[in-house]
Amino acid sequence: MLMTVSIRRNLFYRWCMDSKVILFLIALQGFLTRLFSVFKHEVILHEYDPYFNYKCAEYLQRHGLTKFMQSFDDGTWYPFGRHVGHTVYPGLMVTAYVLYKLTECIGLDISLKTICVLLPPFMSTFTVCGVYSLAKEVAKDETTALFSAFFMGSIPSLLTRTSSGTFDNEAVAIPLMVCSLHRWLVALHSPSFVACVLASALTYLMALSWGGYVYLLNSIACYTAAGVILGISVKRLSTVYVIYHGLTATLCFSVPVIGSSIVTAMEMKLPHLVCIAGILLIAITCLIEQRASGIQIIAILTAFTWCLILLSLSGKTSSLTARLGQLFGQGKAGFENPLVTSISEHQPTRWMNILMDMWIALVYIPMGFFLCFRDSIKIGRLTIAMYGVISSYFAVAMVRLGLLLAPAASILGGIGVAYTLKASKMKGTNKHNGIIYAAITAALLISHITHCTLIASTVYSIPNVMFSWRSYTGERLVSDDFRDAYGWMRHNIKGRAVVFAWWDYGYQLRQMANCCVVTDNNTSDHEQIAMTALIFASEEEAAHKMLTNLGVEYVMVVYGGIAKFGMDDVSKFPWMIRIAAKEYTHIQQMRFFGSKGKECARETLLYKLCYHRVHEASVEDNVRKEKVIEVYLSPERFVEVFTSENWLVRIYMVKGKFAPAHRDS
Repeated sequence: MLMTVSIRRNLFYRWCMDSKVILFLIALQGFLTRLFSVFKHEVILHEYDPYFNYKCAEYLQRHGLTKFMQSFDDGTWYPFGRHVGHTVYPGLMVTAYVLYKLTECIGLDISLKTICVLLPPFMSTFTVCGVYSLAKEVAKDETTALFSAFFMGSIPSLLTRTSSGTFDNEAVAIPLMVCSLHRWLVALHSPSFVACVLASALTYLMALSWGGYVYLLNSIACYTAAGVILGISVKRLSTVYVIYHGLTATLCFSVPVIGSSIVTAMEMKLPHLVCIAGILLIAITCLIEQRASGIQIIAILTAFTWCLILLSLSGKTSSLTARLGQLFGQGKAGFENPLVTSISEHQPTRWMNILMDMWIALVYIPMGFFLCFRDSIKIGRLTIAMYGVISSYFAVAMVRLGLLLAPAASILGGIGVAYTLKASKMKGTNKHNGIIYAAITAALLISHITHCTLIASTVYSIPNVMFSWRSYTGERLVSDDFRDAYGWMRHNIKGRAVVFAWWDYGYQLRQMANCCVVTDNNTSDHEQIAMTALIFASEEEAAHKMLTNLGVEYVMVVYGGIAKFGMDDVSKFPWMIRIAAKEYTHIQQMRFFGSKGKECARETLLYKLCYHRVHEASVEDNVRKEKVIEVYLSPERFVEVFTSENWLVRIYMVKGKFAPAHRDS
């Protein structure tokens, strides 16, 4: 009996210490950390893009993939519409659809919306496993891999796009990116055509899911070039990269939103140059050795075919996109784009945000960098070190790209923690000091978990369609004004009515209110967004004329002066002026920013729509800390039809004769 108990205890201990069990618990902890939004509120989507993505997934479920890829939405970007199937990355929607069908097959009655809300936390578990595998491939150490997975499970920079409700492209793309990098390293360490194909297939799936595939292709090109320059397995690196890049680029041709841009886009020139250089190196090596292996022959043939395609399309090179231009040319006039700059997630990251998003990982990242090059330079450690450097630049340059740094920071942090714990057990280390090292490390890791859980439960668990604030008495108030407004429009405005609003609310208006919109969050037509800004910045009479000519029947504005919502349309007005002035040269920005700027702003349509009758509800603007003056709109032009409970969302009907084109639609 005693022997049986001893054996059971031993088995239980071994089970608890098994790396796969620990990895499962880390992934589970990361999954649960991302569910605070569901626990605190309900099964609800966050932000703006997830609503559009959900409707796309719903359309895919009802009509199938073929019709989805051919779908056209004539209710957005009025009056032109949008070819949805050719302008989206379908990977996210297809993943949600596949999961929905799988749950249906095993008898689980889970709605598609619930699948979409829970998909980001679910996919984060694959990211954790991918980082574990990548770290193990690089460090060849189980402890390093587990600590890397530990950081990845709850690092706040990844929570931004993987919390419940954030049904966005990055939720699927990040695990695919990590797995692609892992399989590429596996292909280098054990070169085979099958390994290269698998790495290319994973990269292709990422390209189906997110525009960030450009980052992965360029970064792998950098790793390859650096390895060749440093003389690390030159022949193997060149061969694997030529096959990988040739197959990946060929596959990406089939993605409608990418198409020929995989060749012609300016941001793809580096991978092509590295590929051509790889061909030359392979050819030179074969000539020197007077022999060629089967995999090298395949590489040369693939590359030769790809070079022919490059030559045929060489005259169609495009320039950098507006976002990439902003990323690489911040502060330079040639790259200045007020529309891109106006988006909060495109702003440079503040150091406080970096500290919040990385926390304790920042302590161990420098140690991880040092350990990558301490003994000798190997391609795996070189890759992770360069991954950390490159992704650090992007994370600092743009808030949205902080999640690119998360895998590299986790692995570098895992290398640092593993070394610290091993150093405490080394021979010659004082036992007392070893205990202190281990205790400090444990305290830091506990601090990391506590911090990440706090951030997940507060910062990343609040849907943007509702928000909360504190009253003067300290009471927590929750506003559901947006959904109330969208519900009112859905039931009181006919489906073909055109609603005019700032582009931020386009997706939600189209999907939740079922209205036609002039612009949306796709921001594909800068001129139409500039026209929207021009109308808001014009005086009431001139703006009314433009609205009727456009066929607009309703105008929606967001005013947060009463509800203490600082991201309202009044706060965005300076950006509207800059965006309008970019396209319409007669707009004089200094009129609105000079000494008489407030007086000029009070004559604009946006100001009057926001402050119409506000003085009846409040004497002060709680955001701008200014006294509210009496403002009235002309009842012959605009009629107030809806104001939400906290005066956050205001809807007006446009009176007058509309353009014939609108009535025929």
